[in-house]
Amino acid sequence: MRASFYDRGSDARVRYTVNDISSSGLAIRLSGQQEYTLSETECVRVTFELPGVLEPLDLQVQFVHRSFVQGVERVGFVIDMRTTPIAEVQSETILRYVMERQSQLLRG
Repeated sequence: MRASFYDRGSDARVRYTVNDISSSGLAIRLSGQQEYTLSETECVRVTFELPGVLEPLDLQVQFVHRSFVQGVERVGFVIDMRTTPIAEVQSETILRYVMERQSQLLRG
């Protein structure tokens, strides 16, 4: 799934591929020439849509780690529950989505 990221106070959008998501955070993957250009010290805004969920999610996230595995860079974020509007509701929406996806995968 693709997500739009914005530095605090900026309307300039950067698109990244989300490769892992949970109710507490998410990770993006960078490959090839793509670089992570957003803040590592301040919250950034991320917006994305989950399949089957009517409303797009709009979160404030904080950079927590960066790793490199077989030429692919992963960048991890935690949801900032203090600055994300209706954070609990959005976190619960993600949790329901993740639980449903896991259930689908187990059913085959």
